[in-house]
Amino acid sequence: KISSLRENTNLSTKISYESKIASSEPSTTKFKSIPDVNTVKAAAMDIRPFISERSDIYMPKLLNRLHINGVADKTEIAEFRNAWLLRTGDKKAASAPFGIALVLNNKELTLKKQSDLWMNGELFHHDIEKSGVLEMINFGGTKEISYMIFVTRLQDLARALFSFEAACIK
Repeated sequence: KISSLRENTNLSTKISYESKIASSEPSTTKFKSIPDVNTVKAAAMDIRPFISERSDIYMPKLLNRLHINGVADKTEIAEFRNAWLLRTGDKKAASAPFGIALVLNNKELTLKKQSDLWMNGELFHHDIEKSGVLEMINFGGTKEISYMIFVTRLQDLARALFSFEAACIK
């Protein structure tokens, strides 16, 4: 999966956007550059087994195996586990995802929640409830900002997997 992710070179496209906020017209966010949807979908498919608890290659399971088998330094494993859990949203960070807090109906759209919405409400399953939430945030550039957070998360997880491969897989 990591090799396939590494071949997806378009994922590393730098995200560039423009937000316009004016009192006389609706706020908008427009992407100048972002990885295309097929690139994002392919990356999400490759990363998904590392973040799905039901997967045999769920990252915490892999890290446990490395720890038990003594294959890697225990301190490095612990540090990577902590960083991974922050990147996936499984551990609450001290600040909002990538510095942007989105709130819907007085509930924070956490990094994990936003990723779940995009993966299961848009890219893969089209879960009606999750698609509905994405439509609810479709105002003033909020949906675009959420998508940018999701894509940035995928890029960040890809870099983490490349580091994991370099450090732990011989």
